[in-house]
Amino acid sequence: MSFLSKNKIISIFILIIATFLLYTNEQLKVTNYDLLGSKFFPRIVCLFIIILGIALFFSKNERTKDKETEAKYSYYSVFFFLVVSLFYLLALDYDLGFLISSIIYVFILTLMLNKFRFKDFLKIAFFSFFSCYIIYAFFQNILKLMLP
Repeated sequence: MSFLSKNKIISIFILIIATFLLYTNEQLKVTNYDLLGSKFFPRIVCLFIIILGIALFFSKNERTKDKETEAKYSYYSVFFFLVVSLFYLLALDYDLGFLISSIIYVFILTLMLNKFRFKDFLKIAFFSFFSCYIIYAFFQNILKLMLP
């Protein structure tokens, strides 16, 4: 067994990137027009990524029995995720709006992660609608930020 597994290598890479982003965020010179400042949210996100990178570093590796099937499915999943994300970004640009495009995006990705089991169709639709609406309401009403 090697000392550096795939999870440890990826977590080190994630930690380096998150630390670099945190450093560059702190080097920005901005004026404080609001209560929290424009550095607050990037700082929180970078710290969250660092915590998740540390958790990934200390997580256990799990071996699977059928690696070929899993590898084939994972390549399909990554390609599908990239295509759906591209369509999501295009939908945001072409005035479909944050709420509608996000609901569709979350719905499709949750269906994909659920391995296309349509018996949970209503649960997934409920989850995608309310999670996107809560995020939209949080940004609109509490943070007073307009989403597209």
